[in-house]
Amino acid sequence: MWWEPQDAETERLQGDVRRLAESYRSYLTDNDDADLLAYGVGATLTVDGTWAPLVLAGREFLDRDRTAFPEAPLRLGLLSDLLPRHRLTTSLRGWDATSETIVLPVHRPRSACSVSTGDQARADADTDAFATVGMVGFTPIGEPAMVTAGHLVHGNGDRVNIRGRCGGQYRQYPGEVVAWSDPASNSPAAGLDYAVVTVDPFVRQLSHNGTMASPRPPYIPMNVAGTGAVSGYQVGTVSGALTQVGDRHRQWQDCWMLGPCHLLRPGDSGTLVQGRLPGGHADALFGHFVGGSGWPGQSVFHHLYVQDLEQTLNGGLANSFQMFPPT
Repeated sequence: MWWEPQDAETERLQGDVRRLAESYRSYLTDNDDADLLAYGVGATLTVDGTWAPLVLAGREFLDRDRTAFPEAPLRLGLLSDLLPRHRLTTSLRGWDATSETIVLPVHRPRSACSVSTGDQARADADTDAFATVGMVGFTPIGEPAMVTAGHLVHGNGDRVNIRGRCGGQYRQYPGEVVAWSDPASNSPAAGLDYAVVTVDPFVRQLSHNGTMASPRPPYIPMNVAGTGAVSGYQVGTVSGALTQVGDRHRQWQDCWMLGPCHLLRPGDSGTLVQGRLPGGHADALFGHFVGGSGWPGQSVFHHLYVQDLEQTLNGGLANSFQMFPPT
């Protein structure tokens, strides 16, 4: 969790998650397993309205063990009773994880870029990778710009073709990457995943209530919505907040987790996720979709990872992108 605690409960949670994250980063540095024991750590909102530490256990790692492992999320205390000698159980004890920690098995996280046609933001290079136009706004000097996932492109100066609607028809608009960050360039350290692309056409302003603020008690489910280039308009619910998540190739920091669900798929990367009623977070900007975990061979993600917009702005995006034209 990256926000300031709002009560004694989340103060304790922050300490628990911080220790988990430190152990997880040490594991990534010291271990060269192809299938990671865990893909991320953070916190999740439980059914009783409280937050608990969260570990995303590696499904591929668990499948190598012939011991039947529960599919459903379980508290570590119960898991220790069921499988006291399992390597995951003993490892998490070594990470100083509390008995209240939720263990959720997920498959390897993948970036949500795709190879297809009919996209909204296509990399103009030697690949057909495409993603989704997310937040739209301006550069500091007033150029129209949009934000998408950084893993779509390779760096500043890359060309991107934007597929936008004009007069009821779709047209292609050229764009250029002017700011870029991809955590794959710094693995296994976690990082931000965004690209700022200048575009020629006028950008349509989005109605919103600013970035998502720190959750405050009473804690209730946070409903959100987003429109992907592939999946169209989708609604879902936030199920967690991940300090760090990813695989050995790419680790994302500060992500909201959605799911389990079947909302977005490859090609929807970059989708802007915004709060919706009910709840006091309606129209707040949570961030953009960067990746997900899904069953091998399936084109949909079961768990979605949305990088927090406030953290992304503070981490460097604000130097090259703003939501309103400069005055």
